[in-house]
Amino acid sequence: MSTLEYKTIIEPAEPFAPSSMAGLVRRTSGRRGSTYIGTLGGTRTSFKFIRPGKLVDGDLELVLASVEKGDPVRRHVPMYEFEMVHASRKMTMGKIRLRIGSARTLRYPGHIGYEVRPRFRGHRYAARSCQLLLALANAHGLKVVWLTVDPRNIASQKTCRIIGARYIETVRIPPSHEMYQDGARYRRRYRLALAKMPSNAKSKGSHQGKL
Repeated sequence: MSTLEYKTIIEPAEPFAPSSMAGLVRRTSGRRGSTYIGTLGGTRTSFKFIRPGKLVDGDLELVLASVEKGDPVRRHVPMYEFEMVHASRKMTMGKIRLRIGSARTLRYPGHIGYEVRPRFRGHRYAARSCQLLLALANAHGLKVVWLTVDPRNIASQKTCRIIGARYIETVRIPPSHEMYQDGARYRRRYRLALAKMPSNAKSKGSHQGKL
């Protein structure tokens, strides 16, 4: 079990910065990186993306593919997207996303969303990927992570139980929400309380040197 460092901020030009600055009020830069300043739900906010380091659990490695800034108009929050990669074969096995925002804003999509390709299912890659991201979520100040699951998706419900998330309720998605427009109608909501972690929190991930 190695130490993960969460100190270096991703610079907007290298290489995982948001693809566009549209919709943001302005960007400020400093010695530690860049801050994106805008509004979310009528409130002026700032956000710094954190370089996550190397995230590995046995044959599973999470590789940061992109980050997306929040979209105040659509009420989208900042998001990291990782590829689930087989550590030795270097094959992409799925994807996982970590959204940084309030529980109210993420009532329907949740903080974490994932998908595993059919041929790689049955190895708990989804659950293990979720666990690898908890220190990063905690570094952003999240005390609780919410996951939402289609009631018909038994495998994802099992994933939530494996990582220790507790079922809270099933909610109906309102017609005005974009998830409803994509065909979703209900979501089971699971709550996972994060243990308090120091800035150099230990995790299943490994990090080669300081960032």
